[in-house]
Amino acid sequence: MQYDSQYGQDKCVHETLFQSFHGGTFVEFRALDGLLDSNTLFFGREQGRAGVLIEPNPDAFALGFLEGPRSAQMSQILQGSSLA
Repeated sequence: MQYDSQYGQDKCVHETLFQSFHGGTFVEFRALDGLLDSNTLFFGREQGRAGVLIEPNPDAFALGFLEGPRSAQMSQILQGSSLA
C-alpha cells in the first residue's frame, strides 16, 4: 500500500478507523492538484471511494488537477457564519 499524505494522515485514518471498510465518499479541502500530499488519494485508489476535491485558492485551482481516481473538483471558498 502506498500512502500519499504529507504527514501520514491517510495512514493514521486508514489504520485506526477504516482498515476493513471499503466504499463510501470523501471530501478534501485545500486539495491543490489532487495528488501532491493528498490526504484522500489513498482512499480513492486503494479503497474505491469517490469524492470531491476543493481548492479555494484560484491561482492553485487554475494550474489544474492531475488525473485522480473518481474525484470531482471545484474551486470554492468555504465560509462559516457567525451567530453573534
